[in-house]
Amino acid sequence: MIEGLSVLGAAMPDLSVFQYNAVDNIFSMTVATMGAAALFLFMARSQVDAEYRPALMVSGLVVSIACYHYFMIRHSWNDAYALAEGGAGYVGTGAADPERWTERVIWGGLSSIPFFYILYVLWGELTKSLDSQPPAARKLIEVCRLVLLITWAVYPIAYALGGTPEALTAKAGGDVGAGGVVGLQIGYAIADMTAKAGFGVLIYFIARAKSSGAGEAAVAAA
Repeated sequence: MIEGLSVLGAAMPDLSVFQYNAVDNIFSMTVATMGAAALFLFMARSQVDAEYRPALMVSGLVVSIACYHYFMIRHSWNDAYALAEGGAGYVGTGAADPERWTERVIWGGLSSIPFFYILYVLWGELTKSLDSQPPAARKLIEVCRLVLLITWAVYPIAYALGGTPEALTAKAGGDVGAGGVVGLQIGYAIADMTAKAGFGVLIYFIARAKSSGAGEAAVAAA
């Protein structure tokens, strides 16, 4: 067993070696995935038309920031892996007391309004753009819509699972199983790798397909 440390008054439940290593390894894998995706996106900019290069640049910056973010998360996990109760962080996520379950639900519900609105707009804009895309890009954008919907759906689900009375008791250092905490961390990491690195790679393929389509159209016109 790996003993949970106390940080700012909040203690984590003890973990088995397997549980601790599962989270540590997924964090390590996420850092590597984000870093590799950033290098790929930056280096691939020269392979698409100039008008699509900013999209790859932004995607590269997103996964670069995520790489650093997960590096620091893994560092914190190695030090203590405890969820600290206190004034830092978001109000709903920081609630680690079963008595604050209602508070977590309220803040989670309020934050879901802009979350789902953004998802609705993105889905709608991608759908409206399908008819104007080259055939190869159209298929990739259809895949993007599904990836967007599935990966984004993980976040509110994981938030809800992390807010059950049992999960909040675990965060507060209560005598409950650690499976929920481990599952939450692994689920978020997998969702982030797919939503950021995977989505960035899809953007590259779409830009490449549209660049090829533009080139073919110019040749045909000549």
